[in-house]
Amino acid sequence: MPHLDLELKSKMSSFRRIAIGTWKTTYDPSIYGAMTVKMDDLIRYMNEFNQKTGRHITITHIMAKAVASTLEQMPDANAILRFNRIYVRKSIGVFFQVALTDDETGELDLSGATIHDANQKSLVEIHDEFSEQVKKVR
Repeated sequence: MPHLDLELKSKMSSFRRIAIGTWKTTYDPSIYGAMTVKMDDLIRYMNEFNQKTGRHITITHIMAKAVASTLEQMPDANAILRFNRIYVRKSIGVFFQVALTDDETGELDLSGATIHDANQKSLVEIHDEFSEQVKKVR
């Protein structure tokens, strides 16, 4: 995959090798999860941040930063499976779907925005880049 900067994970545990060998749906090695989080403190923080910076950050911006920080701390989660081998991405990009409404037809359309190297960016930088990408899509 020439468009991705990857590194082959050479050392894998026995469990991981067995898991890869028994994975039946290697065409879509995605991981999905859900959790409930109390947001009271975060919403207060967002309100203070917005007043202080003059920007309007949302939970989406916070999630971009949180996911990027998590992937930085757990690089094995930022990997792809290809031909029964694990390749770890060398950089951290966070992709978000953006729902748009066509002004003429009223139909919904899904597009997306990727924040590259989000782990190295502040919330202000994430906000500004995300806003700029969404403007381009619209």
